[in-house]
Amino acid sequence: SSWVSFGSTLAVSLTLSLSAMTRGSGAAMSRQAWLAAACLQFPWGCSAAVAPRAWNFAFGSNMDEGTRARRGLQPSALVPGCVPGWELSFSIGGLPFVEPAFASVRPAAMEAVSVHGVCLELDAEGWLKLLGSEGVFDPGTSASLHQRGADLDEILDLAQAPLRSRGRRGYRLQRVDVESYGAGMPQVDVAFALTDIDVSPGNSVQPSAGFNPPSERYWRLLRNGARRHSLEGDYRSFLWSLPRFSPSPLAAGALLVAAPALLAAAARRWGAAADASGEADVEAWPQLEGPLALSRGRMVVGPEVSDRIWSRFSSVPRRTLLRDLQEQVGPDMDFVTS
Repeated sequence: SSWVSFGSTLAVSLTLSLSAMTRGSGAAMSRQAWLAAACLQFPWGCSAAVAPRAWNFAFGSNMDEGTRARRGLQPSALVPGCVPGWELSFSIGGLPFVEPAFASVRPAAMEAVSVHGVCLELDAEGWLKLLGSEGVFDPGTSASLHQRGADLDEILDLAQAPLRSRGRRGYRLQRVDVESYGAGMPQVDVAFALTDIDVSPGNSVQPSAGFNPPSERYWRLLRNGARRHSLEGDYRSFLWSLPRFSPSPLAAGALLVAAPALLAAAARRWGAAADASGEADVEAWPQLEGPLALSRGRMVVGPEVSDRIWSRFSSVPRRTLLRDLQEQVGPDMDFVTS
């Protein structure tokens, strides 16, 4: 038992020393990978030192450091990368005039398209926090898995269950192939990403008609995260060019008058799982007239990028997307260029 105690103490000491070294050098090394290597040399007492971990591919608000802190997410490593054949989609519907949509990823209709983001290395506890905060697990499921100490494989398997089996829309996990950035970082080949459709062999996803814009608040989280983690310059230009909605300070009035229509739309959106084609729910916004027009808000459109850049990250041409967006929000919505 004294040797086991010595081995455990040594593993902890080595871990603390490495943490200090990597902080000082700026190396983005996976603590899990280093501990595993250390335990090969000092196997005694190391069996409990390395907690199983898996990579989450973050493409939305979880790229933002402040969001991760609020959700209690403490990844042991962060590695930027991309997922070829998938694209960013704002297909998780919210509330028009306030928070119209949230990010998801979907298989791209064009093979050359990719989505970029940050891979977060999380243990079982971190995954429970992530999946609970994103609505994949309800509070009861999260609490049950936590209380009985469910292992990581069980958590990931449950989160990958088809949306049809839950009878509602929302997120589920999807295993994706990743191309991580650069040298000097842990190599990430496979990660799990949040998507809002069921993906199966032969299930082709067509570009959605229309576009649910994110709010300017939500869009800033993506922009700041992409900048903070030095995502590829073309991708940051693509994010900057996206249209986003800037709510009016009087948006509460819009919600009040549009409540019946919004509740009906929400019931349709969340009451059934996504169909096999993954077609997004893109509905026309209620029109605000008279004094309520003051609470309409405006659409902010980022600077135009070249077709070469845009087509690397979207299956839908930018001109088509903007045209569909104007039809969706109505002719009275103001469009401004940032």
